[in-house]
Order: sequence, then structure tokens, then C-alpha cells
Amino acid sequence: MGERIFDNSWGQEVEDFVDGGGQPLLDAIPDPGGAGGVIDLGAAFSAQCDLAVTDIAETGTVPAPAGRGRQLLLNAHSVAPGGARVVTVTGGLGGAMSMLSFNTEGGFALLLSIAVGAGFGWRLVAWLDVGVT
Repeated sequence: MGERIFDNSWGQEVEDFVDGGGQPLLDAIPDPGGAGGVIDLGAAFSAQCDLAVTDIAETGTVPAPAGRGRQLLLNAHSVAPGGARVVTVTGGLGGAMSMLSFNTEGGFALLLSIAVGAGFGWRLVAWLDVGVT
């Protein structure tokens, strides 16, 4: 079970969840940029991708998950004025939903992979300030 670490060195409270060895529970994966880049967990089981949205019509893709129980947190870390990124989730999010639109700094979407038929798919667990279509 993870423990909470608080750091007030910048005059504000920051909280990270870490495992017993002090490692973050979510691996950081790089933002592939908004020119159709692929946001891929790779070998990570749970990861966070901080998106830097710089243009008005950016796009990206999240591939289908390789197994169940994986987590992906997409966070609009920074958004330039007028910037927007639409991320298409391969296989959808359940129902008719398959796209996430990020245009507000701090907007986030948390995805969880589940078994679907003979394969795996993403489901949207939580989101804030993100368009879902």
C-alpha cells in the first residue's frame, strides 16, 4: 500500500502517491506532441501523460490496452490560448464514446482497461474539464 508524501518547499502542498520503495505509483510517459502522436503505456502498468497543448487543432491516439487493470491518466498540463487537442481512444470508451477533447489547463481523464470479449478495452473512470464524445 502506498504512503503519502507532502512537500511544502515551494510554499504549497504537493502530494505524491508512492509505493513502499518510494517510487511513484504512476510512471511518467512523454507527451508525443499534437501531430497525431501515439500516447502508449509501453511496458508501464499505470502511467500519467502530461499534455502540453500548443496549437488549435492537435490530435493524438491512445492504442487499445494490452491487458486488463492498466491505468492511464491524461492531464492537460499546459494549454496555450486557443489550444485544443482531441485524443482518439482505439476501441472506444464504451458506448459510442471514443474521443477526449482537452482545451482547459488542468483538465484530466483517467482510463482503466478491462476485458471486453476476447480482448481488452478502455473505460473512462473519471474526468474533469474534458469533452467526451
